[in-house]
Amino acid sequence: MQIKKSTIVLGLVFLIATQTGCDNDSNAQQQAVDFTSSFSGSFVSTSENTDTNKDGRPAFIRTYKGKSNLGKITINTIDEFAQPIPPVTCPEGNQEFLLVRGSFVYRVENGDLLLGELESGISCFDPVKRNSVITLTGNFTEGTGGFANISGSVEMKINSMFLNTTAVNGFASGGSTGTATGTINLPNGGN
Repeated sequence: MQIKKSTIVLGLVFLIATQTGCDNDSNAQQQAVDFTSSFSGSFVSTSENTDTNKDGRPAFIRTYKGKSNLGKITINTIDEFAQPIPPVTCPEGNQEFLLVRGSFVYRVENGDLLLGELESGISCFDPVKRNSVITLTGNFTEGTGGFANISGSVEMKINSMFLNTTAVNGFASGGSTGTATGTINLPNGGN
C-alpha cells in the first residue's frame, strides 16, 4: 500500500514538474492539471432553510466516495434545483429541473481539499422509473495544501435512483453513481 501511495505522489509531482514553465521574463506560469474521477454514494433532501429562491424546494446534500487520478476521493455537494419545467433539454416524459445554486468540496487521498461553486446544471427526472440524470458544471475556487489558491473548471455527470421522492413522504433520498472531469489550475506552476 505504501508503494502505491508513493507512486501516486511521485507521479503527480513529476507531472507538475514536467509541465511547469516560465514565460520569456522568467516568471512562473500557472500549471494546468487534468482531473478525472468516478464515484458512488447517496443523497438526501435538506431542510427548508436551504431553499434560497423560496420556491418550496430545498437543496440536496450528496456524499460520494470514489477514485481519481489524484488517488481516493470523497465528494460532498449541496445543490438546489428550481421547480420543474416542461422538458426543453430533457427527454419527453421527464421533468426538467434547472440548478439555482450549489457548491462542492473534494477531499483527495492525502487530505487536501478542493472547494468550488456550481455555476449551472440540469436534472432530467423520469417519474415512472424514479431516476434522474444530472449534469453540473462549476469552478474550483480554493483549496488547501498543494491546492491552495487553485482555479479551474469541473463537470459532474450523475445518475441517481430515488428510494423515495418528496411526493411520497416529504423528503427525497436515494443512491447515485457518476463521474467528474475538469482542469485544476495550480498558481505559480504548483510551487
